[in-house]
Amino acid sequence: MLIALCVVAAVVLLLVLHLAAVPLAKNRPVLLRGAEPAVALALFLVCLSALAPFLWSLLVLQAVVGVVWRPWVVIGVPRDQVEASIVKAAGMVRLKIGRPDASYALAGIGAAHVGGFGRVTVIGFRIRRTKKLVLFQNVLRKTIQNLVLTVGWVPTNRGESWQPRKP
Repeated sequence: MLIALCVVAAVVLLLVLHLAAVPLAKNRPVLLRGAEPAVALALFLVCLSALAPFLWSLLVLQAVVGVVWRPWVVIGVPRDQVEASIVKAAGMVRLKIGRPDASYALAGIGAAHVGGFGRVTVIGFRIRRTKKLVLFQNVLRKTIQNLVLTVGWVPTNRGESWQPRKP
């Protein structure tokens, strides 16, 4: 049992390094989407549930959230840059976009919900699968991955979004 747990922990570590080390080494944000982060989280929960058996219920919750909501998690850039990337990607694929509330209404396709705190942003899509959507998601993925992590930027009290730190 202990050997199997160590093997699963090694696979989790390898997946996390694959997902996070390469973008961070290139000073890019970490974008977690699709099956790889879901598998990494599931294996991590399996490792934790060996210590605390009640955590098996989190696997069911993770599966439901992953299937229904299909979240993208962006780590390393603030929410306003992710929102600007959504508007930019929609413009690139000539997709009409509206902002009636906290989400973005994508014309004829559905909505993209953006939420988060600090430098961790979650994007959820409630959409119909169309060719235009697939194109929008690919352009959005590449736009987000081309953002650059900035070190030394702090929020100000004057209402501006972000200002560079004075040397």
